[in-house]
Amino acid sequence: MLSPAFVAIDYILDSPSDAKKVAANRSHLVGMAVLQNGVASYHDDDFAAVLAGFGDRPRLYYDARLALAVELHNDLPSAPFDDVRAMLHLLQQPPPPALQAATTSLARVHAIQAIAPQLLHRIDAEGLARVYRDIELPVVIPTAVMLATGLRINRHVLRQIHSNQWARTERARRALVQYAGPRFNPDDNEAVQRLLYQDLGLPYMQETRHGNPATTKVALAHLDPHPAVGLLREYRDAKPAVDSAKAVLDALEGTVVRGNLDPLGTLTGRYSCSDPPLQALDARVRKAIEAAPGCLLLEADYSQMELRVLAHLSQDPALLHAFEHGIDLHIRTAARVLGIAEDSVNDQQRQLGKTLNFGIVYGQTALGLATDLTMPLQRAQALLDAHAEAYPGVAAWIARVHEHVANNGEVRTLYGRRRYLPNIFSASANDVAEARRQAVNTIIQGTAADLLKLSLIRLHTTLHEEVHMLLPVHDSVLFQVREPLVERTRQIVTDAMESLPEGFSVPLEVKLKTGKTWVDCKPVSAVTC
Repeated sequence: MLSPAFVAIDYILDSPSDAKKVAANRSHLVGMAVLQNGVASYHDDDFAAVLAGFGDRPRLYYDARLALAVELHNDLPSAPFDDVRAMLHLLQQPPPPALQAATTSLARVHAIQAIAPQLLHRIDAEGLARVYRDIELPVVIPTAVMLATGLRINRHVLRQIHSNQWARTERARRALVQYAGPRFNPDDNEAVQRLLYQDLGLPYMQETRHGNPATTKVALAHLDPHPAVGLLREYRDAKPAVDSAKAVLDALEGTVVRGNLDPLGTLTGRYSCSDPPLQALDARVRKAIEAAPGCLLLEADYSQMELRVLAHLSQDPALLHAFEHGIDLHIRTAARVLGIAEDSVNDQQRQLGKTLNFGIVYGQTALGLATDLTMPLQRAQALLDAHAEAYPGVAAWIARVHEHVANNGEVRTLYGRRRYLPNIFSASANDVAEARRQAVNTIIQGTAADLLKLSLIRLHTTLHEEVHMLLPVHDSVLFQVREPLVERTRQIVTDAMESLPEGFSVPLEVKLKTGKTWVDCKPVSAVTC
């Protein structure tokens, strides 16, 4: 419950409240509203002295990520805190009317003071206290630090990447005019469909789920080698790099770029990052992300994290055995579904095993598998059936999840994070199927997200002050490390990320890579430091 000694605080900025803008020095602290012991006050200077006067009394913020960004940027003293935004997120509840109507800082501190006890009571009563107290509150601190640090960018390299890839898109687009006309938009799938299958009359082998001719990368790979197809593939290969480079250039502040990094950005618990989307940068743009002089980038990536989560949740003996003995799971799966020896599995067959393994995590259907692999529906269904036979514990766990969501309309991760899935009660068979897919994926992906956040929390307290966490990307973390500290940091990162949290039993494995730029990061054993 909320401490009776808490202090509700609302920081007032001279531009819209945005943690990224605060970290980039584009939004400045101009005032502070405080509510303590039922008495509200406003302060427009001496912020550090006012906060120091509260000592370690716990603070109540509406958005702790923003508040900590303000405190870090202005060198203000910190204290234990509660976060109304995190409470609302975990409860999947919008801000109540009183908070939405609060247009002044004093009104906001009164509003959060009024609703926080009720929200915390619900957090406890609805079994969300563990994910709130042990994960979402402490992870705000490393998040604010990562926002403050940002990523270092080589502007010259970035501009060159943008220029080169843009030139490729323009050459391809202009050449396509002779086949499609001057108004052709290669980003419009319907226009691409018309060009390929009506104007050029090319035969197609794939359809979308709605029965239309497919225009995906896989579909284009199976078309006749018409020049227009090659031009479309050229355009599509370059376009992601153009978009990524432009997004970073637009957000660049000198030599640093910061994204709107949000630990509450998704319902599954994964971080989101927007403006620009640093987690989803095209690989070619990562060449422009570099370490500071005297430093290296270190990327720590969990190996098959979601499949390890699936092994823990399902307790399937074959999955557990594979991870406990370091067996290549994709080879094992390919061998079992194809009925061949593991030592005879080739690269293409291993890729099939990988597709099946991760397809289970994301709720792959026979139709989806048939579309992705360009195979008959019956063959795809036979492969999924063979996977279920190879891993009966997984099939049984998925059946239990489907039954649970049908009865309760919600699912939870291993650590209690909840997601409502009301479409499970829909009259539409497609809605129900999607809710069942989301149920399985949410539990697996959400538990993996919780494990990563627990690692970030441990890392924040153990890393050397000259080692900076920069960005979480799904199941990995990017760091900047002073070169003399690389070996020591490798061990600290490995220990922190492979440490098993309470309640998790499957071994975790972290793969480390280092390099001067993000794209150049190579396995540590291959790098001389």
